[in-house]
This record gives sequence, C-alpha cells and structure tokens, in this order.
Amino acid sequence: MTREDFIKTKGKDYSDWFGKGNTVDDMLSLEKFNKKECLEVIEDEYMILCIFDDCFEVIGYDGNEYTHSFSFKKN
Repeated sequence: MTREDFIKTKGKDYSDWFGKGNTVDDMLSLEKFNKKECLEVIEDEYMILCIFDDCFEVIGYDGNEYTHSFSFKKN
C-alpha cells in the first residue's frame, strides 16, 4: 500500500514486558533514519516492509518478545 494509505490505518499497537510500539511509528522512524519518504509499505501482523528508492527496510515486533530491523540495499 502507499505510504499515505498506511498512515491512515493508524497502525497496529504492540507491547510486552520489554516495551511497546506502533507500526506507523516504526515506518516514520525508518523515514527519519533514511531521510526520505517510503514509497510503499507491506504489512504482515506487526512487521512491515518499507520500500525506498535505494533499499528495503523491515522493522517491527515478532509477537514473541523481540523487535527487529533489517536493511537490504537495491542493486
């Protein structure tokens, strides 16, 4: 979905003993880190894939105590 459509969803809240977060907040943190706007967002439960013009970023909560972040550069 587009960035704008994803932001309209308000995101999914998650929390456990170790902290809390929200999928839209996660996407916005990636944009701040990359200093550019996400082109597309793919969501699966509490994990999201953000597609940028030069990379793919995965971030979110795995549902079992951990948050993750992965980055893949486009060739």
